[in-house]
Amino acid sequence: MRLIHFVSCAVCLTTIALSQPDFTAHVTANELSVSFPIDDASEFSYWKWNLPETRNNGIEYQFTAKIESGNIGYEFGYYHFKFNNAEPGSGNFSSLIKSGQTSIFRVANGSGERINEGKVVTRIENGTLIITFNGSESLNRILSLKPKDLRVTVRIPNRHVVKQYVTIIYH
Repeated sequence: MRLIHFVSCAVCLTTIALSQPDFTAHVTANELSVSFPIDDASEFSYWKWNLPETRNNGIEYQFTAKIESGNIGYEFGYYHFKFNNAEPGSGNFSSLIKSGQTSIFRVANGSGERINEGKVVTRIENGTLIITFNGSESLNRILSLKPKDLRVTVRIPNRHVVKQYVTIIYH
């Protein structure tokens, strides 16, 4: 198993390890759930956001999945944007997740548009961020074609962006 370590800034002593083989994607009853294992997602972890080195209006944290069929797809998940002059924040992983937003983008021909179709929900269970997308007729059409995989993206400030394809398990 290959681990990717993200060691945070000198002031912050958190080490986050994402075990790539442990990303999972499951489809049940027209719902798509993607799991992002994070070793330090406990209530005692320490995270920082709205960092001075993050550019204004930039994505600071991202835990997303993109599912495609043909030339159309959806990217959905969690985003934390640093808005202009945002005050620095810190707290546990749950506080970080509450400080951001969930969004759904329809992606076609290389560009994306935020949509209000469907629902994205985040929850944290046993050190894993689980993101669920449901309630979308368009997603149901794509899932009915049974794509074999999706691509996860993890972005954490001042670290390498992780992008990986994950096999979808249908139940």
